[in-house]
Amino acid sequence: MTSVGVTWSQARAWRLRQHLFDRRSLDARDVVDIATRLCGIHAQVRSAAELAVMVRQPRPDAEQVRDALTDRRLIRVWAMRGTLHVLEPGQASAFLTLLAATRSWESADWQHRFLTVADMRSLTESVAPLLDGRLLTRAELADTMEARTRSPIIAERVRS
Repeated sequence: MTSVGVTWSQARAWRLRQHLFDRRSLDARDVVDIATRLCGIHAQVRSAAELAVMVRQPRPDAEQVRDALTDRRLIRVWAMRGTLHVLEPGQASAFLTLLAATRSWESADWQHRFLTVADMRSLTESVAPLLDGRLLTRAELADTMEARTRSPIIAERVRS
């Protein structure tokens, strides 16, 4: 096997390009292109997502994330590392499928911090029929879930 020499400078340059921080990456990148290239943008706090996009653009506009969410070109969803991310919808389906395959809700840590397996089962069995053909705010969904499951814990987790 042949080893390939890579300098620290080359490694840093590669990393900057991959994360769209090098000057050559600062073309007129659209917010959706940035989210797609980065495989999502951390968005636990929406302003953090806005800043993450803006530092990668020659003409930053804080409204681009909001506009893309409003137009549904991006979605904000609970995803990697148990936090909210802004994702391109096509990628989101793949990422969320992979995350679901890990069945993280079965771990003791998850059950201690969030919901028991039985509560998760109740949540997943109840939520699809509630959203079929209609949009609900988080508060409306939590209230409806509580009425359907009779679980204030599930409703609290949906509200949080």
